[in-house]
Amino acid sequence: NNSLIIDKLTHHLFIDILPKILRLIPEKYRIILFQQIIQPFFVSGTHLQQRDLYPYSSLNTILEAFYYMFKNNNNISEFVPIIRPVILKYIGKTHNTWHRSILLLEQYILDQQPNHESLTNDETYNESLN
Repeated sequence: NNSLIIDKLTHHLFIDILPKILRLIPEKYRIILFQQIIQPFFVSGTHLQQRDLYPYSSLNTILEAFYYMFKNNNNISEFVPIIRPVILKYIGKTHNTWHRSILLLEQYILDQQPNHESLTNDETYNESLN
C-alpha cells in the first residue's frame, strides 16, 4: 500500500517538475537529450516488464508529462521536439497508452496546421499512417 502511494507521488512530482527542468536546459542540449536519450528510451525493451504497472510505469509517466506540457502549452511545444508519430503508435499499441498517444498525435497535427503541405510531405506523419 505504501508502495502505491510512493508511486503516485513520484508520478505526479515528475509531471510537475519536468517542464521546469526543461526550461533550464539550453535548446541545443534539450534536442540532444530528446533525440539521443528520451526517444530511444520509449522504444527500448528495458521497460516492457513495467507494462502492467499502468498508470505509474516510467514510460507512462514521461508520456504523461509531455502530454501535460503540450496541453498547457506554456511555449513548451516550441522547444521540446515532438515525439515521432511512429514512436507514439508503438507506445500506444505496446503499452496500452493509446489514449495519450492519440492526444499527442492530434497535437502534432494541430502544430502542423499552418503548413498543410508540410504535413502531407512529412515522412514521420506518413510513417505513422501505415
